[in-house]
Amino acid sequence: MGTPLWKQRLEVKAKMDPAPVTDRRRSCRFCRSRKLRCSGTSVCSACKDRQIECLYDQGGPKGRPRASGARTSSRLMAGQPGSEPAMKQASWTSPRSLSVAAATGQLFSPRLKSVAEALVEVSAEIQEKLHGRSQTGSPRLGPPKLGCRELLMVLTQDLVDATVARFSGLDCLSFFPDQGQFFRQGWALSSNGSPKAFEAAPLAGYNSYRITQLLDVWFGAHPLSMALSKTLLLRDVRSNAYDPLLLAVMLGSALLELEDAEARVESEQLLHWASSWLQYTCQGNIFQAMAYSIYANRTVTRLTMDTLARSSRDVRQINGINLVQIELEMMHILGWMTLALMVWSFTHLDIVDDTLPALAMMHEHPPMNKDASLVLRLDRAADNLSTLPHQWAWIQEIWTISHITSAAVHLNSIYPRQSSGPTSPLSQHNSWQTQLHQQLRNIQLYKVDTGNLCSEARAVLARNVQIIEANMEDRVAQTWILTAYRTLLIRLLFPRMETLAVTAELVQNLADCLMFFSRSFPVLVGVSTTHALPRASTQSCIRSYMAGLAACGSAIEALVLLSHKQLQCWEPGVVQGLGRLLEQTTRLDSLFADDTLLTDWRWRTVQERFHRLSKYKTELSATEPGPMWHHLPVPSNPR
Repeated sequence: MGTPLWKQRLEVKAKMDPAPVTDRRRSCRFCRSRKLRCSGTSVCSACKDRQIECLYDQGGPKGRPRASGARTSSRLMAGQPGSEPAMKQASWTSPRSLSVAAATGQLFSPRLKSVAEALVEVSAEIQEKLHGRSQTGSPRLGPPKLGCRELLMVLTQDLVDATVARFSGLDCLSFFPDQGQFFRQGWALSSNGSPKAFEAAPLAGYNSYRITQLLDVWFGAHPLSMALSKTLLLRDVRSNAYDPLLLAVMLGSALLELEDAEARVESEQLLHWASSWLQYTCQGNIFQAMAYSIYANRTVTRLTMDTLARSSRDVRQINGINLVQIELEMMHILGWMTLALMVWSFTHLDIVDDTLPALAMMHEHPPMNKDASLVLRLDRAADNLSTLPHQWAWIQEIWTISHITSAAVHLNSIYPRQSSGPTSPLSQHNSWQTQLHQQLRNIQLYKVDTGNLCSEARAVLARNVQIIEANMEDRVAQTWILTAYRTLLIRLLFPRMETLAVTAELVQNLADCLMFFSRSFPVLVGVSTTHALPRASTQSCIRSYMAGLAACGSAIEALVLLSHKQLQCWEPGVVQGLGRLLEQTTRLDSLFADDTLLTDWRWRTVQERFHRLSKYKTELSATEPGPMWHHLPVPSNPR
């Protein structure tokens, strides 16, 4: 495999603007400041004896010294405190010129703009993409507000349904009881009036001890605690080098977790200041939330490219762990989360963005477990232990979302339409998770025929199922991600087309998916009874499983409906296969006797469908195959 295109561009850029060769300093920062002989190990003996963090800075440049500006940049990179933390201008890639820049090899070249200006441009772009669509909604009703935990739950399940709904002819039980209303409301971008004068962050009343305590609350409760290094954040707080906007948002969110009236007032003050600085507020407003997520994703992408460009030269370490690799892990997590929000919104609104596959290929997947996370390894090495169990609990959910998003991005990219998007860059790594990426890239082909398109997509997804089954040892993690894949496979078996040819292969593929859901149910029960995952993650797992069961029931009922129209054309093997499917339906129907599924509001609707299918199976067993089909009651379509 050749060198990826995006990496070739980085190498060309490095040759045009060569950086001085630098090495890690031989002595850590503590030993240099005390003029001690440093052992030079990842955690030197002096720091180990004193139980303090061991930080190795970048060595000085070799050769001719550079301009004075380089020394300033080096000081900032090393984390030395400044006089006061200051807000900086954010770099911005113009969304309108993104596809043009990609074609010319400048996909991630930034131009400087303020946050407010960037958000205005994003808003204008979304308005343009939605031009001609109805944006009217009830002025008295706002869309339901989703907290962070609920949002993760939506992304792990509704992203699957929303993506495949445009391909599949099967009915779908949406995540929200009235999902149409959710996306119809709140589309007008409301302005908060003229921008207010910038005020200092209301952080004067928070001493270092209170800040540390509130940060503990945030890391112990927030699902995105995996996306930040607690150790590095505490270092910035101690050295007064923190970002006041980030700290205000984190403290405000932590205060809400206390569920106290006085704390809520403090929280509103901090969050109001943060939203005022950004000039907009997006709570309960889908349109403005989209603008934030797009802006955040493009900022993270730019930072990722910049970090990759210097990764081979930056050898700073803290407690033996490379700081650049920690930064990359955090940015990959943030990249996937913001991309998931974009894909979810774009899918529901039929917004086309040909740059998304390239963005997805930019990011490696987050760590799959706590042992693979450098961020948490650093926290353990620095003895920041109080919130580690809470952070471990969110690893699986973030990892699952990244893979679901990857599949959704590539499936959306092949929806029948003319496309001139850029070719996605390939990763040079050969890990099995990268293989999943590369397999999905194979279906980025424009095909007019929906049936052929779905068939090709199924083949790729089936190969990914085999890769996951062969490489994942964690049974819970494997079940969770395969639930999403199997749901996609079921829905793609029934493409949205006038005439569907029912074959023995189709029936067998559906039977394999039903067998998976029957076989994996004990894992789901184990998760819900042993509390192996946090409550919100357990609910996500159950709801994803329920979406899969709903797809199973819808698929079998669709075959029964088709049997009344196409029975004379079916081969004997197809009829016999349908009988076996109804036998499996009885086993799936028995799952509803367990209380595990009762937490999903859709359980009654799905259960009723399986009861009906069980009755069809009973009638089929009581009569001879063939003639009995003419006497089977036609199932009513629940939608």
